[in-house]
Amino acid sequence: MNQNYTKRRRLATKIGYVVSFIVVGFGTFYLVALARGNTFDIFTGKFQPTGLLIIQSQPGGADIKFNGKALKHKTTLRITNVKPGPIHIELTKSSYRDWSVKSSVAAGDVTFLTYAWLLPTRIDTLAHLSTITPSSMQQSKDGKHTVLLSQGQTGATTQTPTIFETDSFDSARIIYQAPTSTDPTAAVSSLDLISMSDDGTAIVVRQNTPAGNQYLAINTQNAQVINLTQLYHVVDMSSGGHANLIFNPSDNQQLIWLDGSNLRIINTGSKIVSPPIADNVVFDQIANRKIYFIEVNATTAARTLFATDLSGHNQTQILAGVETSPGYQIAGSNFEGHNYIALLVGVTNRLSLYVDSGSDNSKTGAVLENVSNFSFSRSGKFLDIVQGSKLLNYDIELSRYNTVGTDLSTMTSWLWLDDYHLIVTDPHDVRMMDFDGQNDQVISAVTPLGIALVNKDPLVLAQTSTTTKLSELELTLKH
Repeated sequence: MNQNYTKRRRLATKIGYVVSFIVVGFGTFYLVALARGNTFDIFTGKFQPTGLLIIQSQPGGADIKFNGKALKHKTTLRITNVKPGPIHIELTKSSYRDWSVKSSVAAGDVTFLTYAWLLPTRIDTLAHLSTITPSSMQQSKDGKHTVLLSQGQTGATTQTPTIFETDSFDSARIIYQAPTSTDPTAAVSSLDLISMSDDGTAIVVRQNTPAGNQYLAINTQNAQVINLTQLYHVVDMSSGGHANLIFNPSDNQQLIWLDGSNLRIINTGSKIVSPPIADNVVFDQIANRKIYFIEVNATTAARTLFATDLSGHNQTQILAGVETSPGYQIAGSNFEGHNYIALLVGVTNRLSLYVDSGSDNSKTGAVLENVSNFSFSRSGKFLDIVQGSKLLNYDIELSRYNTVGTDLSTMTSWLWLDDYHLIVTDPHDVRMMDFDGQNDQVISAVTPLGIALVNKDPLVLAQTSTTTKLSELELTLKH
């Protein structure tokens, strides 16, 4: 009897060891699988790869719904082992508008929903420079300098076109005031066509009189004025268009000038005009710190896109056989070591994206039809496109299109607030939306004439029934 009991105990012990080994082994395998981003599907009996989801909002502490289910945690939240596929995230917070997004999670990848901007339920406005009645404004790329153009102050006995400069919107100073004249043919009727250097320290403006127009270069820091028409014979194009003058982004004393069909460089410091960089030019633009221009072959009339450095040297052919068109748009970005150039041909509304153009590794990244406008985000990660009347987003990093059908048929201008948010103006309101058109919301019901940034908020120049005004839209609650 004791021998049988001993045998049974030994057998039970062996079985226990085997079961323990199996449990520990499976448990270890299970934990390793989970750690590697997998989850166990009890219906199929197999491990399935998963993804990671990170949700963050500004401000934080928002309630979260994940695919319609309320979660007990608030933003910021990191969710592991998310099954691949479409997801719907909804965020709510007291005193703020709701925010929601439709996205997707891929196996083995991280989905970052870290750009949720919760707008206040009521957006307050802050008036700036109420003594000035500007008709337009221009802002430097870094947002540190803004010029305001006023054709004449409301209620003034004389209407004298004036340009103001401000770096804070708390105060502004006059940098140019059109001269008065008793001769009607010499009296300045208006100023227009302001363009600005990247650093905001210089502008070019056209001064209009009955006797003819003049182009002026003005230093916004010391208000020094150079008459480009008198010195260099810069005039309106013979076709009736305005003179094409573009600041060199590396040197605000240099202007790239399309003189008829000759492309030249004006140096306002040394007062030297270069010989033609190229001739038979019908279009030029600066992008990615290069001069891009389209040249027409005098014999065949074929059009070719070239690029040079900012000094006009090292010319490289980018694209042969450019379609004939009365207008073109070019813009570029540098993202993760690659050079991207987008060319829009006006007559066909065809947009082409070129990657590393002019190099041995150049290629065409995308070709889209029925395009009327486009814009790269601040970092170059996104290219937003108006195709037809809808917003189409192209994620350059992932080579992926995103669209929710946001209507931009009445858009008059747009501005990247940051890399993930757009400010869009329409004839009667100002809207804010995510980079892909989701969370499209009206933030101001005004008639906008221009838009800039102040304190990371939109600054809107709006037309009222009697005058114009500058208002900052406070997109964050001030506690």
